Amino acid sequence: MKKILLISFITTSVFFASCDKLKELTSFSQDFDYKEFIDVPGLPSQQTQLPQGGASESLPRFGIATNSKEHIEKYKTATNLITDVLLSKLNMTITNPLNSNFNYVDTIQLYVSSSASGTNEQLIAYKNNIAKGIQKVDLDVTNINLKEYFILDSMYYRVYAHFVEIPAKETRVELNTTLTMKASLLQ
Repeated sequence: MKKILLISFITTSVFFASCDKLKELTSFSQDFDYKEFIDVPGLPSQQTQLPQGGASESLPRFGIATNSKEHIEKYKTATNLITDVLLSKLNMTITNPLNSNFNYVDTIQLYVSSSASGTNEQLIAYKNNIAKGIQKVDLDVTNINLKEYFILDSMYYRVYAHFVEIPAKETRVELNTTLTMKASLLQ
């Protein structure tokens, strides 16, 4: 009887270990890079002078194509097999005017939503106490699963910032994001 129990235990252990190994072998992680440009037309409220201490403003919401259908097809997976889509990197670089910097803001927040109206909006990245004199800022990312946004054709970003100076009207910022998709090849 002890031999039968031992053989059953070993067989069951090997079976579950092989299932875990198979799942591990069929799971993968893939990074997708996105680059967008944001034109900062002064302040959205068109203020010509900031109150003492600055002002918090949102820039107009903009959409980015996720290309998720192409990614899902290329990696031979399906939306129901995606477990996570995480924002792994986000930085902003001023590209215009040349030699300008982020001195006009001290805080930046980036929100994502599933529509142009801001449906299901969530904070996904931020930077507080932005150093003076820098042209590139790496935002701190939250650990929110972005799968529900990624599987759509487009997701929408909104930049919210605390302005301590009015930026030049021709200010242009490059937004670089990396999304990491974790998925499985098998059901």
